Amino acid sequence: MAPADTSAVIGDMESDAAWLVVRPYGRLIQSIDGYGFYDTSMLDAAKDEVLRALLSALRHNSDPVVEFALEGSVEILTRFRDGIGPEPILPAKDGADPKQLSKLNRAALKDVDDYKALVQQAKDTRLVRLLVDGE
Repeated sequence: MAPADTSAVIGDMESDAAWLVVRPYGRLIQSIDGYGFYDTSMLDAAKDEVLRALLSALRHNSDPVVEFALEGSVEILTRFRDGIGPEPILPAKDGADPKQLSKLNRAALKDVDDYKALVQQAKDTRLVRLLVDGE
């Protein structure tokens, strides 16, 4: 779930510090099925910290290719949930419980909507910074 106080999330991490969290996360998501659900214990940092780092990296970024990758990485973060356990839940896997998948998908979709709003705020913050400071 997205934090209620978005001002505490957007841009409160320096760019270099953000990338120290983003890079390992990027390597992790390259190795998973983007449709599965994974336990948050797989993340190198707390889920909220990964989100904050992604948003901060997005705020400090000016490359459209990197922006696209960061936005997709934010959406994939919704697939990491507490309580999944050591084995991922994969929709294509035989024996996957349809009710459990449905519940997880609903929760992830709600998070995607919340996270998209945070992504837009990060982009808006970057735009304002460019207009005001000329950075």
